[in-house]
Amino acid sequence: MMKSNILVCPGCHSYSLAGRCEACGLDAITPHPPKFSPEDRYGKYRRQLKAMSAASNDSDGWENDIPANIETDGKSGASDGN
Repeated sequence: MMKSNILVCPGCHSYSLAGRCEACGLDAITPHPPKFSPEDRYGKYRRQLKAMSAASNDSDGWENDIPANIETDGKSGASDGN
């Protein structure tokens, strides 16, 4: 059985034998899915990651969970040695 060296660009979907797409410059990836195994050791983590990414696509984004800057009365918080 021969191994295929053909790669596909994730950006412009062009096929190439090179590791980098000549059209857009992105790294090319293999167009084939990973081999299936009923004893999937990392399936639990992959499903958790998929659920987290789906949940983040439904919300406004993680950047809304970051607290706003707290006013510090004009002090920068850096020590000037006094």
